[in-house]
Amino acid sequence: MKKNYLLLLTLSASFLAGCSTQQKHLSPAKVERAPALMEKRVAISSEGDFSGKPLTGAQFNRIIAKKIDEGSWKGYVVHTITAAPWNNTWSSKGLSVPTNITYAGTYQNRNFYENSGNDKGITSRDMSGWYGFHVNMAETTKHSNYTGVNAFGVKANVEVLNTRGASIVFGSTQINEGSSNPVWPDIDVIGGVPKDINLKDLKIEYLARITGMHRSFIEGNSPTLSDPSDTNHQTQIFTGDLLAARLINVKTGTVYPVKLEWVFRTRGAFP
Repeated sequence: MKKNYLLLLTLSASFLAGCSTQQKHLSPAKVERAPALMEKRVAISSEGDFSGKPLTGAQFNRIIAKKIDEGSWKGYVVHTITAAPWNNTWSSKGLSVPTNITYAGTYQNRNFYENSGNDKGITSRDMSGWYGFHVNMAETTKHSNYTGVNAFGVKANVEVLNTRGASIVFGSTQINEGSSNPVWPDIDVIGGVPKDINLKDLKIEYLARITGMHRSFIEGNSPTLSDPSDTNHQTQIFTGDLLAARLINVKTGTVYPVKLEWVFRTRGAFP
């Protein structure tokens, strides 16, 4: 009986050793990862109802304030204008490496916070990599002057300017999942625009549907002798969907038959 028991142990050990040997030769499955994107393009539709007159910033502020009171702001379609794309894709000098994340100006929104959490706690994350459009021109809410005096008794005429505006954020600039590397958003104008046109007269007329409302933030400047201005600008941030956009000449009303595309680039996309 003892011999049979020892034989059983020997056979079991040999069987287990064989299994171990077989497992040792199995190679793990290789996970193929897609190469990181350096550039991504998203076409912008030009089809939409542009028959109405674009809203000014002041008109938008009054309309949206009323809709917020009524609870009907969600789904509201904004028809307005924003600055033309002063970016690298439309530069006679061609592409150049951006110096920092804010180079895209109009289309790069800073101080936009994404909130997450529950009743136990909410965390905020500064989403500097989100892109969107301003709503036309800011509304002036106060404009005045006063005489300022510094600690040495030097007087200066200080100009006070308070403005209020709004921005609509359309999404994140991230083009590689899980990557925290900065991505620069631009609008690429594809097609011919007359060379003798003053670029300052070109604007983007757009339609956007509001889907959410976030906090407002305030930026300002305290007066100094070298810059005697006392400014205060409040921006209300909304989230929304860009429905359509087109390039126009605000002086002549001309609509140019060009295509507009968002183009998102990492630093590696620049020469």
